[in-house]
Parts: sequence; C-alpha cells; structure tokens
Amino acid sequence: MQGMSPLMLVIVTIVTLWIFGKFLARASVKIESTNPKKQIRGIKVGNQLHVVGLNDASLELLKDILINKDIKRLSFFVSFYKPTFVELEECVTTLRTRFNSFLGKPIKESSEIEKIAVANRVLVSDQPRRYNFGALNRAELRQLYQFEAKNQRQINYDFITKFGGNEDFIDLFRLYNELKRSAQFAQFIPQDSKFRSQVESLVKAGLVLQGRKMELSDRLSVLSIAQLKDIALELKISVDFKSKADALETIAKLPGSAVRLAMIYNIDDLFLVIPETFNVKEIEDEWSVYVTYAKLIAGYEREELNTESSNILVDSLK
Repeated sequence: MQGMSPLMLVIVTIVTLWIFGKFLARASVKIESTNPKKQIRGIKVGNQLHVVGLNDASLELLKDILINKDIKRLSFFVSFYKPTFVELEECVTTLRTRFNSFLGKPIKESSEIEKIAVANRVLVSDQPRRYNFGALNRAELRQLYQFEAKNQRQINYDFITKFGGNEDFIDLFRLYNELKRSAQFAQFIPQDSKFRSQVESLVKAGLVLQGRKMELSDRLSVLSIAQLKDIALELKISVDFKSKADALETIAKLPGSAVRLAMIYNIDDLFLVIPETFNVKEIEDEWSVYVTYAKLIAGYEREELNTESSNILVDSLK
C-alpha cells in the first residue's frame, strides 16, 4: 500500500471491513440454518405451559377447570381428552428415563420390590419448580414412572361412556365391582340408600337388572335359605332342599311364590349385577396416573390463561 494517499488508504480499509462483515453474516446464517431449533406445535395456556390435542371447545373447558384448580374435574378432563401438556410431559419423560435406567430391565420382568427400591432412587428435585413432584407420595411417583401409555389405555371413550360419561365414572365403576362380588344373588337396595341413584345408572347402562327384568328365580335369590323354606311351608310343599340353588329352582316353579316374595320386598328394590370382565388393576393404575397429572398441572403457578385457537410454535425441550 506504499504510495497510497491517506484518503485512499482509509477507503480501501473501509471496503475491506465491509466485505469481511458480509462474509461473517452469511457464515452465521449458514450455521443457524444447519442447526435449527427443534420445535413442536402447541397452544399456550400459561407461562411455559402449552397443550397439544385439544379443540377450541375443550380449551375453554380446560381454562375454567384450571382457574378453579378442581382436581376431580381436571382428572376427568385428562382421562377423557388425553391432551399432551408439553413441558410437563418433558419432565415426566426425563424422570421415567431415569427410572428405566436404574431398573436396567423391562418393567414387566421386574418385581414389585425392585420397582419400589428403584423409584425411591429417582431424583425429582431438579425438575422445574412449577411442577411440584416433591408433593407426590412414593406410590404416585412409581405409577407415573411405570405407566406405558401405548399399552395401558383401558380408560377410553367407550369405557367412560359405559359408566355414566361424566366425572363420576370411576366411582360408578368401583361400585359396580363391589356389587359384582355378590353377583350370583339379587341384592336389596332401597329407595333411601345413598347408592340407589348410582345403581339405577348402572341399570341404564345395561350392567345391572332391576325388578321384573330379572327371572323369578333370580329375584328369589335375595332370600336366605331359611326364608325359602318358610315359603315352601306356606305353599304346603315339604321338600328337604340340598342347597339354596335347589330351593330356588323348586320354589320358582310354585304358583304363589312371586306373591310371597312381594310381601317381603318391593320388587323394584331388587337388583342383579350382570358380570362383565374388566382388568381392575390396570384401570385403577391408569386412573391414578391421570389424577397425578391433574395434581401437577393444578399446582402450577400460572399467568393469565390464553386459549386462543391459533396454534403457535414453541421451543421443545427435547
């Protein structure tokens, strides 16, 4: 650059720096384009809380439930709609991965003692404070770690609808299983019973028979063997019954037996369970996971909720 005037030297320097700056800018864009951020679609319902899998109507319902922090309604909402709460699911996935890593073998091949011991080793204190995992008991955490959503979906639309289709469905299911323990005999449930309305819901669902919808022999099964013998004597039948089943078969054929039964019980207060097979343990385990999700979501410190219907892109933590 010898022989250049000072002005020319300044101009050359400025041009060189401008060209070099352009080169760096292009290089930066190229690097960013080859390393894009992973993103997932979701709808914002609070600060760093996004949900996937809901329409506008269900989002409005979720908004109301979150404002009131209603655990029962939120548990039902999660079980029915099965949305994905993006940030919370990231936390659960992290904890579940730790659990499986410590376990070192498939969950189905592990004993309960092994799963309990491993679950107690999983660190939860490093998770975001907005989700209070530390407030959960050990049983709740263990169910959360063990839950395999793809394999454990006993609670679906048909199941919930069968048991009332509302937030009380799990209570109705539990009552059904209690009644099923005595399914071979009719049961007397009077009008003033606190379970009467629930039992009538089971009748509507086709899971329980009521009154005259039952065979006479089934209605008579509400009576004890002693009562059946008394009816036989009243009808002037002298038979030494070998069993209650034998007594029911014989007395149900006798004219007047239905009248004698009606003198003891109001026929419409008699119910008989229709046995159906359900995997009770898997259903209860799945429900406990939905309740756990509800507790974590409801405990979240939220800003003013936003349920706009348009999807937005949010950074994924994965």
